[in-house]
Amino acid sequence: MVLKKRRLLRIIIPRFPHFNIYTNASKVTTSIGPLLVATNAVRLDCWDAEVIDENNLHGKFFPQNSRGELDHKKLQEETPAEIVGFYGSISSSIPRLYELARLYKSMGALTIAGGKHIENLPVEALKSGLDYVFFGEAEISIRKFLENIDSIDSRNTVKGIGYLRNGLLERNGNRSEPDELDKLPVPDYHLLRFASMKIFPIISTRGCNMNCEFCAVKGRSRSCSPEYLINTVRYLVETYNAREFFDVSDHFASNMERAIRFLELFALYQQSIGKKLSLTIQTRLTDARSENYLRALKKAGVSMVCIGYESPVDSDLKQMNKGYHSEEMLRLTRSFKRQGVRIHGMFIFSYPRNNATPPPYSLAEYEKTFWKFIKNSRIDSLQLLLAIPLPGTDLRKRLQKNNQLFPIEQIGWQYYDGQYPLYFQNRIYSPEKIQKAMGNLMKRFYKRGFLARCIKNIIIDFPLIIFPSVLTILSGRITYIQKAFRFWHSRLFSNNAICFGGLLILKGWFKNYRKGNFPDLLRKAENTLFQK
Repeated sequence: MVLKKRRLLRIIIPRFPHFNIYTNASKVTTSIGPLLVATNAVRLDCWDAEVIDENNLHGKFFPQNSRGELDHKKLQEETPAEIVGFYGSISSSIPRLYELARLYKSMGALTIAGGKHIENLPVEALKSGLDYVFFGEAEISIRKFLENIDSIDSRNTVKGIGYLRNGLLERNGNRSEPDELDKLPVPDYHLLRFASMKIFPIISTRGCNMNCEFCAVKGRSRSCSPEYLINTVRYLVETYNAREFFDVSDHFASNMERAIRFLELFALYQQSIGKKLSLTIQTRLTDARSENYLRALKKAGVSMVCIGYESPVDSDLKQMNKGYHSEEMLRLTRSFKRQGVRIHGMFIFSYPRNNATPPPYSLAEYEKTFWKFIKNSRIDSLQLLLAIPLPGTDLRKRLQKNNQLFPIEQIGWQYYDGQYPLYFQNRIYSPEKIQKAMGNLMKRFYKRGFLARCIKNIIIDFPLIIFPSVLTILSGRITYIQKAFRFWHSRLFSNNAICFGGLLILKGWFKNYRKGNFPDLLRKAENTLFQK
């Protein structure tokens, strides 16, 4: 019997360009998309696959350069990859993606990429070191592509890909997105090299039925069955000893019936193994209108819900197409809070108005409105960003049409992470003032004595709660100690620790910002825009 030569597909998740709010979390998790693609690829004969996340590199086994970063030249010499793919959904990491694509192409590898940024700007990508781009979800396309890899004519006919021919884009249409998600394999985390996993991403729903102006995720939502998702959780717990999960679906409860059923199964599974698992989800504020959903969240012991409030200002909500008004936001928030669920509130500060029309309120009044809601809502942690006009979004198209968007040649993709102003708002709200006001709100939230509370929780609250329960050990029942610890950790210590970590992240970002030259870039971009 003749053994066929093994071939290698390497998929790289490019690192963030600078310190941002996702830096710390990215060190203990990864993006699920590349894993899904790699898992489907290895089901083919003769193909191996690996995923390398530059944001999550641990240990001493990966080849390093003089700065302690992954040395891709040495890596390619040690384990040559015939095809190198790149994850291109995060716009701020696109310059790094193009840098690596050129490097691997110079070393003889075939370079491919997919993701929201890539599929919305395919020509830019193909002129920046990539041989092929993939449109939509690539699990099926990658298998067809690899099956036809040895014939240029054959692989160029695979649906869902694009390439350049004589400098022009050739696109082979769209491959229909898979409806029966249960037939897709569970992501194989053994394919992830050099990483340390603490938070395991899972996905219940793809697409989103909403139509938010700023969001690149559109299209009919499709959900896997609750049984498939709980089996994924079971597999990760029993294979990788996973304890923390993050459902990366843009809207976890887009299929409310399935979401509730999964939460019920999640609660039963925790009971069956006698362990508490952590689950974080992204949900809409309006999901709180379902009492059954709220009860299911509590029963499942969901650790945190991430809610895109976006703004407490009605004119912002209308421009965003959020589908609700500010008057019901506090009421719905309290519905979540009554279930004992922690809330991570996500906001967009100073959403760009149409045609740069002056707002009917001052920036100070606008900032005050935000703080009043944040304070009264009693959310547990805060993410406050500026609008990101991502490629393919209606927001970007509007800003380009109205000549409000700073030129990409001056304010590059590396600044598209929500922490930098990327557009001109109006003469009253200058980009500098907006960024400063956003920073003031973040500082105000994260300087509320969280370190002092953490110390108090450890020195005073911990003994008061834990020590009385220790007496029950005489009866041989340690469950009281476990419950007491969980109460102390979840209700008192954990949230203060998270917010103290948020303060450290905030300080790190401001430190990084002061080192950079963004203010100079911003002034040049403004001058360029005004001259048009």
